[in-house]
Amino acid sequence: MENSINIAMHAASQLLEKQNVTNNNLANISTTGFKKEYFSFIKNNNLNCKKDELLDSSSTSFYDLTPGSLVYTQEPLDVAIQNDRWFVIQDNLNNKNYYTRNGHFNIDKKRFLNINGKYVIGEKGLINIPKDITLKILNNGDIIAFKKNTQKFKIDRLKTVQMNVNHMIHLKNGFFYIKKRFLNMINNNQKNDTLVKSGVLESSNVNPTTSIIDMITDARLFEMNMKIISHIDEITQMANKILNIND
Repeated sequence: MENSINIAMHAASQLLEKQNVTNNNLANISTTGFKKEYFSFIKNNNLNCKKDELLDSSSTSFYDLTPGSLVYTQEPLDVAIQNDRWFVIQDNLNNKNYYTRNGHFNIDKKRFLNINGKYVIGEKGLINIPKDITLKILNNGDIIAFKKNTQKFKIDRLKTVQMNVNHMIHLKNGFFYIKKRFLNMINNNQKNDTLVKSGVLESSNVNPTTSIIDMITDARLFEMNMKIISHIDEITQMANKILNIND
């Protein structure tokens, strides 16, 4: 009996964790460049474990890195990255590099190109934007400035990379990072002439319909496990009463 309760509690705990993942996906439906997390139940190292086998399975989560749909904004600092490449950003507190598909850039108070409090990295390093200019980002990632009565000039080029998605680790803020031992495997080659699209953003790849269905299904499965626990507890109490009577 005790073992059955432990198994049901384990399954319920996994379902709660899966619900948290689903809720986080739903909360980020409108987050630019967000990548959906999905939860898999594993039985005997089998990733194709069915939901009716939850009672004696373990679990893990993965990320769906397929591109989201494109949203045309016509804003000069909105950029959608092409193919399987990623923008490089840097934390201004620990100087650590992170990676994102979110190209909703802005210029901070110090005139650095920024995204959600982190610096956007170019081929030369941090990208400083001069005052009183008109900015344009070309398809090859070049950041071009136009001044009144002067010719255009290049500020820098956006740094983009390719990497093995299996080496990427997700942060709660939607950014990814790479463990140190895999940093030398990042592909920095930027020969592709079309790296980005200006005036466009990549939306989240979360499917709201699928996520809501998953949330409802998981809630029902969780309730079922709670009923199993309650039923086993009732049987245990009845068995104890019978034993006490016989004593």
